[in-house]
Amino acid sequence: MERRLTYLLRQATTSMRAALRHGLGDLDLTPVQNTVLHLVATTPGSSSADLARRTHVSPQTMHKLVTELEHRGLLKLHPRPGHGRIRDAELTDEGRRLLTEADVRAQTIEDRMTAGLDDRQRRQLIDLLQHCVTALDTPPEEPGQRARK
Repeated sequence: MERRLTYLLRQATTSMRAALRHGLGDLDLTPVQNTVLHLVATTPGSSSADLARRTHVSPQTMHKLVTELEHRGLLKLHPRPGHGRIRDAELTDEGRRLLTEADVRAQTIEDRMTAGLDDRQRRQLIDLLQHCVTALDTPPEEPGQRARK
């Protein structure tokens, strides 16, 4: 049977999620919560809707995640000026501390996953996966659109 890229990516994602669940478990942090903390750290002021789009979960699911992280004291939510119900998220000091610890654990898991790769191969893997993400996040061209350019 031919190895399908989609199947291998699914296997890699499933294995990575399981390893992260195990590695982050005693921090009481799920892989998705970890991703949310990362996104808020890199793009403070993101709304739940922004975070939902970037993590490919429903707005309702993200609202629950953000509310839980706020109740745990990991995020602060501030009303967005001029927008009634939109609240922007930022990390608290406790959120930063937990994210730092989670990063160490996630890096250990990444290192284990890529242990057989040299630095060049690891960078190439990252570049290729980023290319795949960008390609799929770009809307496909309509039939005949290329000919008109």
